[in-house]
Amino acid sequence: MAFTRESIYLLWLSNLKADLIREYERLGLRASGSYEKELEYMISGKKIEMYGAYHSQFMQSGRSKTEKGPEKGKGKLSEIILKWIDDKKITPRGGISKKTLAFLITRKIHREGIKVPNKYNEGGVISNVITDERIEKLLQQLEFIEVNQISTDIINLLQAA
Repeated sequence: MAFTRESIYLLWLSNLKADLIREYERLGLRASGSYEKELEYMISGKKIEMYGAYHSQFMQSGRSKTEKGPEKGKGKLSEIILKWIDDKKITPRGGISKKTLAFLITRKIHREGIKVPNKYNEGGVISNVITDERIEKLLQQLEFIEVNQISTDIINLLQAA
């Protein structure tokens, strides 16, 4: 089989996606599964891109506190937390409703942010997978393809002369 730039990209990206999902599962970060569902990649000529769920950044790096308090972006985070409570099948204690629990969690996040690593997320969901070594391997494979193509071009030119 002759390898092309596109075939190398395709194999590298599909392996990367699978490894990102494995790391996410190993770290116990699954809630709704949207992280893995939203992982997509694109190949366009010499350019490759990987896209993920918006919350991927928070699983990797945490979240800073909100400058102006809970009223900034009112309601959006609370809705996300309410869905997270359902996805994780969390049952509120002490007679409070899910909506109240979501409000309390949201308020805490707005006030304090989320630090990663923490006791629920050791961190590295992305950085454990996308490493310098992994990128270097891709570059080496691409270099081989380019050298091979140049050699073939030179041989073809010499044979045509």
